[in-house]
This record gives sequence, C-alpha cells and structure tokens, in this order.
Amino acid sequence: MAVINVTPQMDITALIASNNVNEGDILLLEEGIYFQAVNVSKNYIRIIAKGPGVILYGKGTLSAAFTLSDVTGVAIEGIKIRHYSNNGILIESGSGNRIIDNKINNMISDGIAVVSSSGNLVWKK
Repeated sequence: MAVINVTPQMDITALIASNNVNEGDILLLEEGIYFQAVNVSKNYIRIIAKGPGVILYGKGTLSAAFTLSDVTGVAIEGIKIRHYSNNGILIESGSGNRIIDNKINNMISDGIAVVSSSGNLVWKK
C-alpha cells in the first residue's frame, strides 16, 4: 500500500490507470479545485481529501465527478463535489464501495447514482 499525494494539476484518471497506482493505494488529494471527471478503473483504491478545501468542480459541462464502473472496494472520502451535468458520483456494477462524508451540490441529475451494484456504503459522518 502506498500513499500518493495528488495536486489539482494532476490527471487523476490517468494516474489511476497508470502502473504507479496499485490496488490498496491511497490517493491523498491536496486542497484546491480539480476541474476533472475521474474514472476509477482499479479495485480497492481510496481517494481521500487531505483537508476541507478539496473541490471537484464540473463547470456544468463534465458528466460526473467520479464514475466507478465494475470496481470493488473503492472509497471516496471528504470531497466537495459541485456543478456536474449529470451525477456527482456514479456507481455502475461492482460492489462494496464506500462513499463517506462528501458534500455534493448543484447536480443536474442525482448526487449519487447506483446502478446494478450492491453492498455499497453511503455515509455522512
């Protein structure tokens, strides 16, 4: 397990897809505004806000802040998600994901959408 520090200038989707991130790793997001849509493609990745100033901002044009497709055991914690054109977090298939203490505002559709997935935890501390 590695802890990887992430800044707003880094492409989180590309980082996850790379050989630099393995199952069980923690992506620790530095405070700042991230203008991106993140596709999580590996199991057991934790994406955690380092402080209260971590914001994913979709500008009203990006579809979803996080898309978890057919993954298991992914955690997304403590992130402010704002202004995406569809969902804040979309979970498709997979299971056992944890969505904890995120603040989701101003989505066109749902804050969190779960499709064909089971055993997920959605919790606000």
